[in-house]
Amino acid sequence: MKFGVVSLGNHAINRVVPAIVSSGNQITAVYSTNQNKASEFAKKYGCNQHGVLEELLKEDLDAVYISSPNFLHYDYAMASFRHGKHVLLEKPMTLKIEHAEKLVKYSQEVNLKLGVGFHMRFHPVAKMIRERINNHSIGEISYMEASWGSFSQGTRPNPESSWWSDDEKAGGGAIMGMGVHVLDFFNYIMESEPDAVKGMGSPPGKIVDDTRVAVLRFGNILGTINASRKYSIPDNSIRIFGTGGTLEGTNIFGTKVTGELKVNGKTEITFNETRSMYELEVTAFVDLVGNKQTEIAQGKDGAAVVRETIELIK
Repeated sequence: MKFGVVSLGNHAINRVVPAIVSSGNQITAVYSTNQNKASEFAKKYGCNQHGVLEELLKEDLDAVYISSPNFLHYDYAMASFRHGKHVLLEKPMTLKIEHAEKLVKYSQEVNLKLGVGFHMRFHPVAKMIRERINNHSIGEISYMEASWGSFSQGTRPNPESSWWSDDEKAGGGAIMGMGVHVLDFFNYIMESEPDAVKGMGSPPGKIVDDTRVAVLRFGNILGTINASRKYSIPDNSIRIFGTGGTLEGTNIFGTKVTGELKVNGKTEITFNETRSMYELEVTAFVDLVGNKQTEIAQGKDGAAVVRETIELIK
């Protein structure tokens, strides 16, 4: 499949673009407002370079991978659909629920596919936990808790002038950086959206927060999520408590397939895989375009997380 790459952040350059290539696809063109970075990228991958998005979208591409700043996701994705391109869109899908719903509706109208970059679905522990929940292996679920903390304040050049520090452009802090992945992970293993969500962040009243705690309800099941950019959590994990035991995915949240699956406190499987979750994500997106069954988050899944995130930041 021929991809165009829109925007060249570190995540795209270091993780997703290599996954596009290693999974057997081709980078055909790149668009970036940073022409020096785009020039280096174009030389490395032997692709065309553009400083205007419309010019990239006129190329013979099958799909566009969009990793732009959050506030540009909707405009760039809609423009891609209007040029007949499938879209693999980084999280968060959009910053407004009406924009997310418009992308879902329009992509369906023009028969184009929309995938959303929730890579944690491709950690093998996700499917294992979901299967055990469905099989009632620990009885009736009553409570879930998950944490993802990674110190990142000040690690970007001029962080206070970056779009990451802008409420309207970023749309959120810790919950938007890591928390959205955990929200989607919960939705994936529960195979539904929560009935209700509530959140509290620190500093109080700040949209681009350092830390946010979420409480979710799936029927009679409660869940909590702790996401932070201010401190690192040594155990970025999920724990699920049932009437007949516990499930734990310990040290799983991150960018690599690591950690353990524990059942009733005992390690059942240790993960240390070399194939990246991003390569699995790209392969799943290609399958989606080919109308094959796939685990990738689609537009409706991305919209669900947008809806939850907006409620949490209120």
